[in-house]
Amino acid sequence: MKPFRSSPVPAVDKSAIALIRRVLCYHAPPFTPLEQLLPALTSSPEVDLELYAFLAIIFRDFIYSWYSKITTDNAFADEIIAVVAHCSRAIEERVREVDLEALFLDEIPSFIENHVQDYRLALSRHSTPLSPHLAVREIFHNFQPHPALSSSPDSEKLYLKLVSSGILAVLLPTEDLESDCERSLVREVLSEMVLWNVVDRLSEPHIIHEIITNTLELLRTPMNPLSAPEPPPENERKPPVTHTRRKRSYSEKIPPIPLPHEPNGSVKNKIFQAPEVLAPPPANYKLIRIHPVMDTLLTIAFKVLSLLRTYLSSFITNLHSPPPPPPRPKKPLLRMSLFRLIPSYLHLPTLQPWTLSSLLFLTKPFTSRSTRLGLTLDNLLSSSFHSYIESPKLLVKILCSARSTLFPASPEPVRRTHPTPKEKARIKYTAEEAIWEATPSSIRKVYFGTDDKEEGLPVVGEMLLKTVQDKEVNKHLLYNLLDLTVGKLIPELTEEGPAELRRSRVGVVDR
Repeated sequence: MKPFRSSPVPAVDKSAIALIRRVLCYHAPPFTPLEQLLPALTSSPEVDLELYAFLAIIFRDFIYSWYSKITTDNAFADEIIAVVAHCSRAIEERVREVDLEALFLDEIPSFIENHVQDYRLALSRHSTPLSPHLAVREIFHNFQPHPALSSSPDSEKLYLKLVSSGILAVLLPTEDLESDCERSLVREVLSEMVLWNVVDRLSEPHIIHEIITNTLELLRTPMNPLSAPEPPPENERKPPVTHTRRKRSYSEKIPPIPLPHEPNGSVKNKIFQAPEVLAPPPANYKLIRIHPVMDTLLTIAFKVLSLLRTYLSSFITNLHSPPPPPPRPKKPLLRMSLFRLIPSYLHLPTLQPWTLSSLLFLTKPFTSRSTRLGLTLDNLLSSSFHSYIESPKLLVKILCSARSTLFPASPEPVRRTHPTPKEKARIKYTAEEAIWEATPSSIRKVYFGTDDKEEGLPVVGEMLLKTVQDKEVNKHLLYNLLDLTVGKLIPELTEEGPAELRRSRVGVVDR
């Protein structure tokens, strides 16, 4: 069993550790380290901690609620954890082979853009001679039919079982795949308790509103490394650095000069001796004292200039060096679907067509990799994207935010109650308020037509949040994204079905 590596855990993760110990490690001594009790799920200990917190919630709410009535043996839970660890490590290896840039910046935004356009078209055709008796979700389903959302009430769960069977046919170890009982139990856990619950909750409009609010709050957190650090306590603050203090600190660093009677006081040392005390400054010498705020601003300015110098040096080097031959044709980052989705979602083609056209005209020289300038800029943006998206800290923040949104902290194993209409309205109002506060005042007047908050919040809801108000329509997008993600991670499923994949591994067909 691959060990779950230890690492310093911040104080905010103490609740997650307590949850994991209480649910997954209740049979172990309380002071045994987690790395000795649980296998590693990924190559990052911080990500493992969040994934195990998710797994603990699933066990607490959906497995132990019925399994504890049968037996108190923890062998079943240990087997499930071992299978999950094996599958998660296999998924991590497959993620490294996926083109994340094309997935997150081109393919997923393309699905979202088509979804938004079809939903707005369905709204425009509702209660018209084209669709006089159809609801908006029915019109949208005609635009984007999906087998999981047919008229049958069990179609969703049957489809998720089929997807889960295909995933397990590829990722499960051979000995576990041969066991019908174990394979069926793991499939039920994955389809019913993980995928179905995640899709059902993420499709709720109030959950999407909470995600928007949490995301904007996360973006407000200062992530710039050049931002000033928090001030230390009063008793630990150092005096301001002045010219006099610099001189005094410099003199303190001078080592003592050996005297003539000392063993090391050779003639050579006497020749190069420096005075023990610096000469006092002239009478007309004025001391320059730098204000602490000015000192901080100068420090930040020097860091910014140093960073700009580094980027400029790299830019000039790449500009003058011959571009290496690309291994395969790469779509420029500025021409990916994300940069079509943003103006389309914000109604810029209809509200500000000249602004959008001007932006497209100004960015035209940078949207081609055939020029040195476009190639250099695209490589710089691509490198920045990969360094950001591949950071474990980003995934930890996403998992922590998703856990707090989907499964709020609760000491008892009870599911989240469905909010009342008044609570849903309050959650939506909070999301509108977060969007309003995140928009600069100059843009509010132009885009929303007003700078008054009470007048602008309904406009925010109508323009930006109306596309997520129907749960069934949201499920269409989630199932399309699920199909895309599974197809990228497990491309075998795009060529063969679960039965064929299992037959190729163990020689047995699903019943």
